[in-house]
Amino acid sequence: MAACFAAAAADPTGDLESPSVDRFGGAAVRSWRGFYAGINAGYGAASSDEVDAQAFPDMAPILLGSLSPEGFSGGLQAGHNWQTGHLVFGVEADIQVSDLRDETTAAAFDQTLGTSSTSLDWYGTVRARVGYAAGRNLFYATGGFAYGGLDGTIDLAGQDGFTATLVTPDKIATGYAVGAGYERAVTETISLRGEYQFVHLAQTANGSVIDPSGTDTGVVGSSNVELNAHTVRIGLNLHF
Repeated sequence: MAACFAAAAADPTGDLESPSVDRFGGAAVRSWRGFYAGINAGYGAASSDEVDAQAFPDMAPILLGSLSPEGFSGGLQAGHNWQTGHLVFGVEADIQVSDLRDETTAAAFDQTLGTSSTSLDWYGTVRARVGYAAGRNLFYATGGFAYGGLDGTIDLAGQDGFTATLVTPDKIATGYAVGAGYERAVTETISLRGEYQFVHLAQTANGSVIDPSGTDTGVVGSSNVELNAHTVRIGLNLHF
């Protein structure tokens, strides 16, 4: 009792302040507010995508097998966070260089039906983020718009000498990206992160059917070129 009275006397107003302590980190909740920018590197592998080409609406498409592009990627990211208590929300944009690519050849009865290839040389995203801050730790989910340089080529060798080359147009493919991640503040201005993203991009490849003499028949073939990539990456951010 004497100790309690002594504490009350030292603070006659009765307002005893204590720091905001987080159960997870055992320390005051860190502020994630403000701008940040950083670098990242990782690996991506696309789920198997069946490749087919359709030239005549009343005929079954030509099946060329499946493609599973995979490869490394790396790039830059930047964003801004707002924070209310433990809740952190913000926006982030990134741009990546990539070497995800694959190629397949289909054959039947010792005859090549065609070859197809898909590659992703670069891509970027603009996403929203929402997370939970616990001490120096941030757990978050993210999702938004994706775009990139998705290229696809299909070379068909049909019956009786007919051929066709289908290529994607020279334009940016679009889609979406969703994912989740974990970020850890190692200093007041530097944080490290690990992140998973699912990236979907799509284009349509078109081309004319050529007869054995090399004349354009006027028939246009088409094929949907899609990329459904699972990516994992680590990164470093500098907070301003």
